[in-house]
Amino acid sequence: MSSSMNLLFLVSPCLIWAAFRFERAGAAPCALLVSTVAIVAAAEGSGPFAHHDLFTNMVILQAFNGITALTALLLAAVVTERRTTHQQIQQVVAQLTEALARLEPGRAGEQWPPPRHTDQGDGDG
Repeated sequence: MSSSMNLLFLVSPCLIWAAFRFERAGAAPCALLVSTVAIVAAAEGSGPFAHHDLFTNMVILQAFNGITALTALLLAAVVTERRTTHQQIQQVVAQLTEALARLEPGRAGEQWPPPRHTDQGDGDG
């Protein structure tokens, strides 16, 4: 007896693509769409859910929905975190470049680090 169980998990590359391309904003709706299609197929008893009893279909569906959500959302979170970290590194590099430019000869009159401006008074009130 052959089963199309393997075909059910072929949507993973689509979820991975959505997570990399659209991050959280695209991964969540894509996971929802895939889960909805799987639920409809399970309700109709078609595809990988055909020829199984209700309990087996529910176990397969639960495993599929869990893998779908974990794959899409965790990968999207990792991609988002990586992008954020990359942007922070770029900001630090820009600040360091500015600091090095101020240390060039002929610019000794400028103060480094620049003085901090505070909004609080000095208490003389």
